[in-house]
Amino acid sequence: MDIREHNPSPLYKSVDLNDLRFCFKDREDRCNKGDFGNILCICGSFPDENELGLAMSGAAVLCGKAAFRTGAGLVRIYTHRENYAPMSKNLPEAVMLLYGEKTDTELLTKEIKRSTAIVIGCGIGKSQRSIKILETTLREASCPLIIDADGLNILSDNPHLWELLSAEQKKQTVITPHMKEFSRLCGESVENLLSSPAKYAADFSKRMGIITLLKDHKTVITDGNTVYVNQSGNAGMATAGSGDALAGIICGMLGNGALEARSLLHKVAIAAYLHGLAGDFAAELYGEHCMIASDIVECICDAVALCLR
Repeated sequence: MDIREHNPSPLYKSVDLNDLRFCFKDREDRCNKGDFGNILCICGSFPDENELGLAMSGAAVLCGKAAFRTGAGLVRIYTHRENYAPMSKNLPEAVMLLYGEKTDTELLTKEIKRSTAIVIGCGIGKSQRSIKILETTLREASCPLIIDADGLNILSDNPHLWELLSAEQKKQTVITPHMKEFSRLCGESVENLLSSPAKYAADFSKRMGIITLLKDHKTVITDGNTVYVNQSGNAGMATAGSGDALAGIICGMLGNGALEARSLLHKVAIAAYLHGLAGDFAAELYGEHCMIASDIVECICDAVALCLR
């Protein structure tokens, strides 16, 4: 596959195939799954009998599989027990941690403590149970934490939950909103955000003390001081589940200590580039009109193989 030449703005940084090569190296012959991260995906939901909602096992599968494809040694998925059948069929490699009518906070806390990175939000819904799960995660996390999708929607509705994150934990917390989610988080109109996404993302990151990955046709990644603008990807990636794949890639990379980067922010920027590059491979195979998120996940292999040649 030919890698396109890009001319990013001199105001911002970007990563390229050389950064991907810097990050991914050939593995040592003597290694085990514990060397490559213990990832926790708090994803997927299932509506209770009296509750309106959607069954969202697919979001968890895409997220978990993307973490595996990025090289994670172990992926555990904390999800509703009704998701067990479809998820075990589509992702048998993952360990399933199941809850039912009541959330097992003790189990969740234990699993959070043994994780090297956590992603929360993909398809979890906004029920009272989901809010409780997010509260526990924010309070107990002490490793890189990625908050996506419904996790962000809950925070928009309950901004006091930000206070559960310690100052140190905020430094290793990454949010991954699209424009509408970010509009709800920061209180700006989508129109304003589109006029200067890097500025608004940087301002929010600086104010909150976190890393913001703002999804757009040129995704912005910033900690409030340094701004990366991603140069890979294509319009075919505007498809359901693409964000779940991105969240899984980021979590799989941040939890894997064997992958090198100059900083946490740099590794998040590389993850965004890898996601876009996988999307470019998928577009080449299926076309921008026909590609789906599962194609992006499968093409992570092609993107990583390219940098290891």
